Order: sequence, then C-alpha cells, then structure tokens
Amino acid sequence: MPIEVKNRELHARLLLTTLATQRGFKVLLGQDRVIRRLARFLPKGVIFDKSIGRKGDRKVRLFSKNKFAITVMDEEATGYFNNPEAFTSIRLAEETLDVTERWFCLSDDVRKDISKRYPNHIEKFVTTGLTRTDIWRPEFRGIHEEQTKKLKNRFGKFILFNSNFATIIHAAGEGFTGTQMTRNTKYYKDFTEKMQQHAKQEWANMDGFLKVLPKIANWFPDYKLIVRPHPCDDLDFWNGNLGHHPNIEIVSEGPVAPWLFACECMIHHGCTTGIEAELMSKPHVMYAPARDDMHESKIMKSFATIVRTETELKNTVTKMLSDSTAFGKNKKTLEKYYASLVGKLASEKVVDEFEKIAFPGKELPSYLKYLKYSPRQFIADYWPRTKKALAYSRQKWDGTSVEEITDILADLNGAMGVSTQQSVKQVYPSLFVIEQKT
Repeated sequence: MPIEVKNRELHARLLLTTLATQRGFKVLLGQDRVIRRLARFLPKGVIFDKSIGRKGDRKVRLFSKNKFAITVMDEEATGYFNNPEAFTSIRLAEETLDVTERWFCLSDDVRKDISKRYPNHIEKFVTTGLTRTDIWRPEFRGIHEEQTKKLKNRFGKFILFNSNFATIIHAAGEGFTGTQMTRNTKYYKDFTEKMQQHAKQEWANMDGFLKVLPKIANWFPDYKLIVRPHPCDDLDFWNGNLGHHPNIEIVSEGPVAPWLFACECMIHHGCTTGIEAELMSKPHVMYAPARDDMHESKIMKSFATIVRTETELKNTVTKMLSDSTAFGKNKKTLEKYYASLVGKLASEKVVDEFEKIAFPGKELPSYLKYLKYSPRQFIADYWPRTKKALAYSRQKWDGTSVEEITDILADLNGAMGVSTQQSVKQVYPSLFVIEQKT
C-alpha cells in the first residue's frame, strides 16, 4: 500500500490494512517513492495504488513489468464530478487498464459511465465507494478524540479555513503545474485552455479570500481563525500574507479529521474536506466570491452551502456558530455520489476483491535492509533538490513510526469492536510490514 500524502491517506490505508490482515494478508505499507524504488525486490502481490494515469505513467510500467497485481482507488476520484470527460481521459487509458486488475468506483453511476467509455474493461470496474469515507463514519470518530481534545486545549474555540489553492500556489513552484498542463493536453485537448481559465478564476477567488480572512478574524474576536494549507500549497505564501495577524494562525499538521471535530465551523472553497465535513455533520460553508467552473460543481452544490458576498459569509458563519445544525444536508441525497456511506464498509468491499486476485505468496528478501546502502538510495537521500522541492516532499510525507502505526491500528480495532491485534515491523526506512498476530 503506497502512500503519497500521509495526512490524507494514512488512516484510511490502515483501516484497509487491519481488515486485510484479519483475512490472512500480509501488508507492506509505506511511502510511495520507497515502494517504487524497491519494487523489483519486493514480493509480487497486490498493489493498492492512488491512480494509474496514462500509457506513459512510469509507475504503472514499473509495477506491470515486475508482475504486481495492480488495483486502484483514485485519490482524486471526486474530481470526476467536476468534469467526467477530462477525468476519464487523463486519469485512465486503455493501455494502463490492460495491466490493471481492479479500478474501484465511487458509485454505480461512475461505474456505469466509465464502463461505457472503456467497454473492454467492464469487469475491472467495481463499485465500492471511497475508502476514506469509512473513516468519516460515526463509528470511527472516536479514534480522533484524543487529538481533538489537544487541539481544543491548544487553540480554544476556533474557525477553520481549509485551503485548496495548490493550482496557483503550488509548493513545487509554477513549473510543476506547467508540466502537468503540457502532459495532460496530449490526452484532453482542452486541458491547457481550461486550466488557464481555472487559474484566472482561482486568483480572483484567492483575492477574495485574502481580503475576507482578516475580516473574519476581526468579526469573531472570541474565536481563533486557523488557516490550514492544502498539502501541496506553498506555506510561505500563507505566512507572508496572513502570518502577521494576531488572531490568525497558519498550521499544517496531522490529518484533517481532528481539526474538523475541534473547530466550531469550517470555511472552504469547494474542496473535498467540505464533503468530509458534511458527512461528519460539521457545519461548513463554501465561499465563492468569484466564478469558479471547477469547484462550484454539481457535487459541491449538493454537499455545501455556497455564499458569494462578505455579508452572506458573515451572516452564515454567525448562524452556524449559534446553531451547528442550521445548514445540514439530507444524507439520502448524497448517497448517489458515494457508495457505502452506510452498511458494509468500502474497505471491506475492496478486500473482497483482493481475495479474488491470484498472486504468488512470497516473503520479503532477507537482504532488503541492506539496500539502504545502495547507490540508488544514496542518490535519493543526498541528491541536491531545491528548497521548494524539499518542502513539497516533506509536506506530503513527514515520516511515521512503528509506534504511530500501532496506535492507529489499536484505535481502529477498538472502533470496530474486535480484539485482534497486528504486529508492525519496520523493514526499511519508511516501509513497514503489518500482519495479524497469532
């Protein structure tokens, strides 16, 4: 189980891990770069990855060449609802589906549409829902209780602003998004034009946020305003623009769930965390001061209250602070977007599919730990990188430990009411083997 963005994926991956180990699987979990680097030395099992992309995706070629059974839960799958044509043209392809065993779908509607677009691979598309939504269910909310208390003690009452402006303030710099536009335009001809339009709209909305966020901090002086940057945001941008305000703090740490539980309400601009907040029954509002064809999507209109003016925003937040149930949506209307919001977990459905895939069961090579002295690892550790590239890498993966993984697994087992335990062993830097204790 490769992990690209720790704060986004770790808890959901570990829920999937504990369910898989209960059925006899051994799980190798770690940073995606490390798993790719070591791929040719690892047992040829099932890869549960975050995307497959196009024919030129080096990662897919690598896993296919080394005989892994590739399965995919696209972490950007919610983007399907913004533009199905662009999503299915850029993030899937005949060539990558040829070497993929399963592509897990958010809903039956998504599965039916993708099956029409790629009819040669219908049997590979399986409706499970998004595994991250499992962690948003009521039964798992207790796993964040301790961290939620710490945040409340640390900040008191606070309003959370969750950023999703990485398109225009990416931590890796403008070159990163430019490269994406060049690459993706090959597969979706309108991509560059749409992204350029999107960037203009984003800057217009960003201007609105930079004006209103200090006002929010002043409107509600009894509440701290926490600015939580996107994992790909340039932190210097936020610190430079808002770090001087006495009632604003810019904090980028930990998974978002305890922040949602600890805050009084959340403000966002159409990000997935707004969907998460709604499923957690946390009051939230989307502020859209300018037009945004991407984020003001059909799904966001179903999940969020959307306001356009500073006055509307102030009045909405005021009402949310006095009545946390004022703007809640009917959960039944949301199920068409995400399967498995109730009943069987999405993660359970994914493990069901793992059990249908044949692969050779082998042990890790005994020499694996010595590969950290290899030239390839030396290059990875010491090859000079720019300040922005280093910051971007650390924002996505700041490391984990046997202790952290063990604690999360214990919390997840407790939430499910099971007494089973897993053993966790670090076998390489940022790489762990997890299996059921006998």
